[in-house]
Amino acid sequence: MNRLSLQDRARIVGCLIEGNSLRSTTRMVGCSINTVTKLLVDLGTACGLYHGVNKVRRIEPSPDQTTPTAPLVCAARSGRNRRARYSPAQRIGFWW
Repeated sequence: MNRLSLQDRARIVGCLIEGNSLRSTTRMVGCSINTVTKLLVDLGTACGLYHGVNKVRRIEPSPDQTTPTAPLVCAARSGRNRRARYSPAQRIGFWW
């Protein structure tokens, strides 16, 4: 069975951390999407074991760690006719 080198694994994980999709990561690294998926599953298992051993539980993010687009996402999911409920000045963030 072929194994990825440590540099290739680090490059794949780095691409995924940066927010690239699975397909774009496979194009950038030059490996199969199945390889990236299996590495992602292994990474999740390793992180779960690390958190279980070190008893990392109930971590709440501070307000500065939350995303500034959260109100827009909540507004987008809030239902129909959302623009009618806001004034024109408040609708600036709805253009996506």
